[in-house]
Amino acid sequence: MNIVDGRQHGVRGRFTNVARLDWWSGRAKSRLWDEPVERLVIDVDFLPGSNMCYRRFVVTDIPMSLDYGMCPTNELEFALSAKARHLRVVYDSDAVVLHYPKARRAGVPRGDRVGYAAEYSRSLTFILVRHLSGVRAAAFVAYFLLVGHKVAPGPLLSAYHFLRGDIAGAALTVVATREKLGGLKEGLESRFGQPR
Repeated sequence: MNIVDGRQHGVRGRFTNVARLDWWSGRAKSRLWDEPVERLVIDVDFLPGSNMCYRRFVVTDIPMSLDYGMCPTNELEFALSAKARHLRVVYDSDAVVLHYPKARRAGVPRGDRVGYAAEYSRSLTFILVRHLSGVRAAAFVAYFLLVGHKVAPGPLLSAYHFLRGDIAGAALTVVATREKLGGLKEGLESRFGQPR
């Protein structure tokens, strides 16, 4: 549960899709803040945010070349590393975490669009290139480089931002593209070994 200014965010209802990764776009969709009406224990693609715990051996080979302290996509790395070991990633609605957002001591400060775009672009590309199958990884890279996400736009989304007068959003493309290419290089090296 996310609690901001003393109020709980999210809705109470019936749902079965808690956390899903759209491999082709790299979008991680979750109902992190929502509360199911009845207990829900299901397999998921990842465990969102602070609602996770893993066995120690799952995270022993996670590369620390990126800042995983507050990395915006670290939950994907943990879950995909577990799945690579043929383990289940399970959501249990009875495991409740009360989350009170505060200023961050590590990683990118809240509100730093450029810093967040850089870290998000590099880490998401690195993680998905490292873990997705060849065809899925190629589809993701093409989509993420050309279209991207709101926080890490590609040239097509950047043109849309520009036409709407969001010059700052369009300018993120330069930073995002540079970091996406860096993440692609690191992801390929991690997947296939260091270049000789």
